[in-house]
Amino acid sequence: QEAKLWREVELLRRCTHPNIVQLLGVSSEPPRLMLVTELLEGGSLHERLASPALRWHEKGGQAALDVARAVAFLHQLSIAHLDIK
Repeated sequence: QEAKLWREVELLRRCTHPNIVQLLGVSSEPPRLMLVTELLEGGSLHERLASPALRWHEKGGQAALDVARAVAFLHQLSIAHLDIK
């Protein structure tokens, strides 16, 4: 479990991009292994897409573009994201 945490830390340290959540710190004190990341205003992408306050083109268009930019950046670093929904 701890080796997996440090691998994730190394990946996130390399990923400085405006469309990728920023790593702020790490807690490796067992049993609570944690990554500390920036707080994103407006909630998660899932919450944003579920919001009835936004019209579809406001929800999907910019979000899709932001995700595509982030994934393109990851691919430049030879990182494959395995959990894009």
